Amino acid sequence: MSAAIHRTVPEFRREELESSTGLDRGRLLRRALLLAVIVLAVIALISLVPGLASLRARFAHAQWSWLLLGAAFKLLSGVAFVAVFRAVFCTSMSWRLSAKIGMSELGANAIVPTGGAGGLALGAWALRRAGMDTDRIARRSVAFFFLTSVPNVLGVIILGLGMAVGLIGGHAGLALTLLPALIALAAVAAALASRRWAGA
Repeated sequence: MSAAIHRTVPEFRREELESSTGLDRGRLLRRALLLAVIVLAVIALISLVPGLASLRARFAHAQWSWLLLGAAFKLLSGVAFVAVFRAVFCTSMSWRLSAKIGMSELGANAIVPTGGAGGLALGAWALRRAGMDTDRIARRSVAFFFLTSVPNVLGVIILGLGMAVGLIGGHAGLALTLLPALIALAAVAAALASRRWAGA
């Protein structure tokens, strides 16, 4: 086992980071109101803009129970992301700080489509500012990226193999089912083997 695992986790400068990104009740209220205004603006655009008639038709036939279930799963996904972030980087980190950094990473990934690299960079910056050494950040970032990518990769493998043999959604072309599943399996194998290649 590497010495980095036994290294004492440096004490975070939590006060400094909290003070620069703190969320008081007034700021939370303003952000909630801003979110409500954005949602209302989007609804108004969908309802009034003539060019969005097809989108309105899709929403008219949507089942709101499924939309609410999807929103609930998305919320749970964010909570799980924060929990994994805290478990990987520092379990002594407060849940409040973990939520701030984790949700900021999710926001960066949504705004900047860089395959998760943008969120990782933002998280690394915040952790470095909080006092964590760069070597620990680099090692844990790799593990964190791998853990948060596993569900997507497993989904590709399960759906690809299931569709290839006709268990899910009937038969489909192997190029769109079996091939992506095999590529995902190869990626998992390469990631697991890279630890030995790196001499870790």
